[in-house]
Amino acid sequence: MKPRLWIAIVTVSTLSIYIVRYATIDYINQKVFENSPLYNHGYWIEDDLYPEVVFLGSSMTRYSIVPSVINSNSQLKEGKTINLGVDAATPYEMYITYMKNKKKFSNTKIFFYSIEPWIFSKKYYQFKIYEKVLWTKDEWQYYMPQWDYYHSYKSSLFKLSIDVKISKAKVKNYGYVKKYINTSKPFIRSNKNDVLEFFTDKLYNNMAISTFQLEYLKKLKDQIEKNDAKFILLYVPNHDSYTEAIFKYNKAYNNRLSFLLNEYLGNTRQKGSYCPKDYFLKEEDFFDRFHLSDTGARKFTNGLGNIENILERKKIVLDYSCSKNL
Repeated sequence: MKPRLWIAIVTVSTLSIYIVRYATIDYINQKVFENSPLYNHGYWIEDDLYPEVVFLGSSMTRYSIVPSVINSNSQLKEGKTINLGVDAATPYEMYITYMKNKKKFSNTKIFFYSIEPWIFSKKYYQFKIYEKVLWTKDEWQYYMPQWDYYHSYKSSLFKLSIDVKISKAKVKNYGYVKKYINTSKPFIRSNKNDVLEFFTDKLYNNMAISTFQLEYLKKLKDQIEKNDAKFILLYVPNHDSYTEAIFKYNKAYNNRLSFLLNEYLGNTRQKGSYCPKDYFLKEEDFFDRFHLSDTGARKFTNGLGNIENILERKKIVLDYSCSKNL
């Protein structure tokens, strides 16, 4: 499709979503956005790679899973495990990435998806492009008071449709990116205020959970299992200050999200843990309160063991009941 034609279609479609909103969102999404260059994070995969194990998710995947360690523990050849984690990626993005690279996944036996509660908060849309069109005018004004409504909405998709550029990724380590401790910056610990501010939706007096993202996580799981591969939810450890804050102040959100995840996904295979103590992680194994440093990533990946071991499906529980001590 020619760039100018694609830009015109995206522009008209965005306006249609704005005007008609949820009545047409699925149709427009399937006909336009799922066939656009947006959110194809797997374009760098070589045509002859054919991975057997794929890790999907946000930066929690990108900086936490070392493919070479997975290969070593699971007796796989180099290149058979790839890390498709992308900073701030949502289930919607990973679904698009999967669908656009389906042929490259013909040999893939296992897909892991790292799951973080904040990805499902509607407040997370402030960091995204496409999802912003799902906000109401009231939500725009409430969640993004620093921007005026018109220019915020305009920049959410129109700018991307004009500026979209796709270049060949310079990928090393099959998608894994190392993070090192930044000694020049103080380590910020989580507290009650930053948890409640992000997860509590005072506008509608609820928990701001996005059904849009839940629906696309279900689509992703269904597509993967339809192709006879295993879908496994992955829990990546957070710093103890964050797990403690989430456990203390975010139980209602996590309980509600756990309920909805079970409603959408049913019993699901799961692996990993949010708790750093389960992988003997220390302070120096964290880049920040969310992300592991390179040493932490290697400890965690190694702790997953042989990922080809069959896991039983079970009820989903977002469990942050970790010890205070690392």
